Amino acid sequence: MKLLLNITKSFALIFLVLTTNLKPMVLLAQTVYPIYYHVITLQKDSIQLDNRNFYIKSIVDCRADTTNIGIIKEGLFDNKYPAKLDTNLSLSLTKYFDELMPAMQAQTPIIIKITRFNIVEKADANTDNGTTTIAMEFYTQHDNTYSKIFETEQITQYTYFDVTKLHEQYIRETLKKCIKAFSFSKNYIETAPITYNQLIIPSPIDYTYNEPSSFKPKAYYSKVNFTISGGFGYFMGKFPQEMPKELKNYVKGMRFAENFATDFSFFLTKKIGVGFNFANYTSNNSIDYFKISEKEIIIAEGSIANNINIKRYGPSISYRKLLDKDNIFLKGTLSFERLHYTDEAVLFNKPNKIDAYTSCLVGNFGIDYFLFKNIGLNFALSAVWGNIKKMEVNGIATELEKKSSLLRTDVNVGITLCY
Repeated sequence: MKLLLNITKSFALIFLVLTTNLKPMVLLAQTVYPIYYHVITLQKDSIQLDNRNFYIKSIVDCRADTTNIGIIKEGLFDNKYPAKLDTNLSLSLTKYFDELMPAMQAQTPIIIKITRFNIVEKADANTDNGTTTIAMEFYTQHDNTYSKIFETEQITQYTYFDVTKLHEQYIRETLKKCIKAFSFSKNYIETAPITYNQLIIPSPIDYTYNEPSSFKPKAYYSKVNFTISGGFGYFMGKFPQEMPKELKNYVKGMRFAENFATDFSFFLTKKIGVGFNFANYTSNNSIDYFKISEKEIIIAEGSIANNINIKRYGPSISYRKLLDKDNIFLKGTLSFERLHYTDEAVLFNKPNKIDAYTSCLVGNFGIDYFLFKNIGLNFALSAVWGNIKKMEVNGIATELEKKSSLLRTDVNVGITLCY
């Protein structure tokens, strides 16, 4: 219980530090904007258009809301932030199109009117889903009037374990789809001329996506999982039969041990992952005074103590499955590990150090119950199989007559972080 209490206090301290210090750091770093924005900078791109006879002269942003291009979710708690391009939308797109399709002589200048430009993120049971929607109208200019010749709306959908990273790429893809739709179309219909003031009239508000006011993300197939946990274990192996009867109760008390464990997994597919495990066990027991006598003759007497520490570590392979309930994962792990056994023992007032190394097989079956998209409670049951044949006692190598089993089972509770 003391170990679990210490782990709980450590996590509380970590989250306290994060929540009190992270936000001021973010605000200081974002000095350009009064609130934090997720800023997207469009990268240079290329497009293949045969016999292009036009170039983009200018961009007019006529969206009803020009403050952002959508809402993204960042961080362990899926905090919502507005997204925007690195400058205002008109300047950013003008720069992008100037590099994508440089103006050449004898080409027709085109004015683009943006009527819709937004990105959307949603989570389902398997992954994150992203959508980029761009609607634009194409105009030609005659003196001080403008005539619409084409309009299009293009939608691109994509999935990833973190779609925020993909928005920039698919914004460019969607912009190119709009340009290709205009370039490949043969049905240009020139509308009646309008004035500049009529051209820049904002488009009506689009209500096709209404974000829930209380968005609660579901668990998803993340790439990286890190679990930290604590619990208790029970040693199931047999002790040597030649042990004095007087010590059996003392030895029984050593079957229980506290443990601290970590598990790191990187998933190569949705269900199969590889990783690394570490666990540390501690068990302490002592008798202030004990004596062994035979025929009323004291053979040995004094204090007895065992301070056992076991460390195991090694590679693992994992399998996970998302249950019908969309925030619970079942996870099984099998690992082949190196084990180091140490006992700082006292035998009848004399110190003794026992060291042993061996290999062991560890099976773990657990449940991750996700409270947030990236944070879940972990409940796990594990078993360790191994044997010790050789050990060192006070630096002297000793080989046991029979292998000593290290069979044990553990129950752990912890926290899983994923990304």
